[in-house]
Amino acid sequence: MKEIEELWIELESRLAKFGEEGNIIKRLELSKKTAQDATEKLQTLFALHDGFNDDPTAQVNYNRNLAPPFYAKFIYFSKVLAFECLRLDEGPDECEKLFEIELACIKRFFQQHTEFRLYYLSEKTGLDVLYFQNHTPEIIHLDELVVGISPNVNAGCTMVACITAFDQYRSYLMTESQKGKAAPTADLGLKWNRSKSDLNEVLIALEDCIDKGNGLATLAEIREGFGNLLHVNLANGDQLDNNRRNNVKDEPNFLQKLAEKMINRKNKLAENQKGRKRRL
Repeated sequence: MKEIEELWIELESRLAKFGEEGNIIKRLELSKKTAQDATEKLQTLFALHDGFNDDPTAQVNYNRNLAPPFYAKFIYFSKVLAFECLRLDEGPDECEKLFEIELACIKRFFQQHTEFRLYYLSEKTGLDVLYFQNHTPEIIHLDELVVGISPNVNAGCTMVACITAFDQYRSYLMTESQKGKAAPTADLGLKWNRSKSDLNEVLIALEDCIDKGNGLATLAEIREGFGNLLHVNLANGDQLDNNRRNNVKDEPNFLQKLAEKMINRKNKLAENQKGRKRRL
């Protein structure tokens, strides 16, 4: 249906715009609310569809193919939002346990609903009337993982949405868990060969330029990250900053020297480019 296609395009467009939001919690809340609004519009659209409840073919198509992607978006953002809220104040060990718990729940869900999952993924249609008509008997038992979906929604439709959403949620969890493990152990063998004050000066300039998790990284986090990368202890970064500000020498500071170096390099490249064009 053209109306559903337009509704889906609108949903995807609005969700894409939220990617510009730096605060992950706010971004997920907006995404969840937008997906929920889309499911409500979808329900209203089909409630106004003449003869829908008397058309088994239309019911099956709606509950198996048309509606699940909208509900899947809502379930996915609901799960990710709840997870990110949980790990806001947790340390690395607690976060690792949260990942394990969530992944175990998803695994259990798929194990409990293996029969339906295999039927749906195999693209069989023999049981579609049984699973996807609006007045389906209680042959599908949903558990606590299914969040915020009305019991009035066809159970088969909800299950298809869950299969899609939990696959995406599992990928999200696995990606995020690997980020947490990789960062502390990375050692590229890089070492800073200038003074701590010079490095601190560069990092102060980077404040408000680096994100971390649910927002901008603090200056202390930037110092810690680059300090670990370059094997420099910047725990006394604020004192270094004060020393730099109180320095009354007339010599250019480190950032000024870097800027001059980059300008000279840019001018040299421009001259080389002009020389090549003249030779051509």
